[in-house]
Amino acid sequence: MDNVSISLPSGFSVKYKNVFYNRNKFPCPACKTHELAVEECLNMTRNRLVLSIKSFELQKKQYEECLKEFEKYQKDPMQLIDFSHYKIKSEIDLRREEVKVLLNKKIDDYYDDLLNKVYIDKFSKLKEFNEKITDLDCAKKQIDSIKIEQNLDYKKNLNVSKFGLTKSIEEIDVKKNFWRALFESRNKF
Repeated sequence: MDNVSISLPSGFSVKYKNVFYNRNKFPCPACKTHELAVEECLNMTRNRLVLSIKSFELQKKQYEECLKEFEKYQKDPMQLIDFSHYKIKSEIDLRREEVKVLLNKKIDDYYDDLLNKVYIDKFSKLKEFNEKITDLDCAKKQIDSIKIEQNLDYKKNLNVSKFGLTKSIEEIDVKKNFWRALFESRNKF
């Protein structure tokens, strides 16, 4: 379209690009003595006709190219459809691989998070176990220090044995609860 020859009001001819790409007013490309308005040049009857014909020719050429492309596939439409669906399949395959990578990353992140929690729990249980050992040693000493002596009276021996029984039952419960809690942490993971 740029090389279409259009007329100026003075009767000279110039290329369309010399008029169209200028601002509202521009110096006459032929004589350079006066200014012309772009609208004035483009609205001249001959120029409107020339531009309309050139636009039609360009559009017709584009239509013919489109028609040639269509005729190429008219003999074997399956080729066009296969090509179209191949592109769709390729996009789906690509998205599938992207989802796999994303999913694997999420699984790995979840795995790493669980391992971190296991290690934290492990060291927490170790600390708790060491504290319980210290408590159990104290309780063992306390229970071992309970002696039922033959020369004490009946009530004192009964009270001492009840205290010893209660204390040993409490310590057995503490130990069992600790063991249960130690192995129950497995279930939360």
